[in-house]
Amino acid sequence: MAKVLGLGIDGCRGGWLVCRLFEQQRFDFHVLNHIQQIEQWAPLQPSIFIDMPFGLSENQQRLCDKLARQLLGNRRATIFFTPCRAAVYAGTYQQACQLNLQLCRQKISKQAWNLVPKIRQLDQFLLTNPGWQAAFWESHPELCFRWLNRNITLQTSKQKVEGQQQRLALLQKYLPVNIQHLHNWRKKLGASQVRLDDLLDALVLAFCAAQPSHKRFFIPPELTLDNHGLRMNIVCLR
Repeated sequence: MAKVLGLGIDGCRGGWLVCRLFEQQRFDFHVLNHIQQIEQWAPLQPSIFIDMPFGLSENQQRLCDKLARQLLGNRRATIFFTPCRAAVYAGTYQQACQLNLQLCRQKISKQAWNLVPKIRQLDQFLLTNPGWQAAFWESHPELCFRWLNRNITLQTSKQKVEGQQQRLALLQKYLPVNIQHLHNWRKKLGASQVRLDDLLDALVLAFCAAQPSHKRFFIPPELTLDNHGLRMNIVCLR
């Protein structure tokens, strides 16, 4: 079996979209219903870049969210502020807003609340499977594409054709991928389960995860842990 160099994971409508990058620039995609299934696709625990927050604050905004948003400048809205742990485990959006306002002096967006089921699932997986904690790194596709674009933030939306073409062109400098290739994968996985921008995001995360560790930088630079020992650092490349 070919060696897996890195994995990229992006949340999608069907669950979790996983991209595995192999030697000789080969890659594939899979949709997992539950993050626990990652054990079937990454038995050797390669480096995994995931576009989903983990490491949850108790009573303040996560510093990594603030700093990453600053790095993206006028595209900062692509990174949501992560709800605190109590809000993540709240029963309703209204309750989550109340808890986050009380503890962090800020309500949470509806978009952030829509991510809560996956944030909770990932949190529970990492806490009950501590052996996997070292493999997972929180990252963000827009930061990865920024690195591929010579540290210039992309101004186009990934949900527009122009933005997708720009992101694909950046990936094509390093990987043998074309638009038809991605459309074929989307058809195979289910067009209702995976969007084209999901495939681009998972692929860039996998590519960055496969890069040598000395290229990584962390936001913030100092290791920051939550009360359960999970990292609250977003990783990207320099």
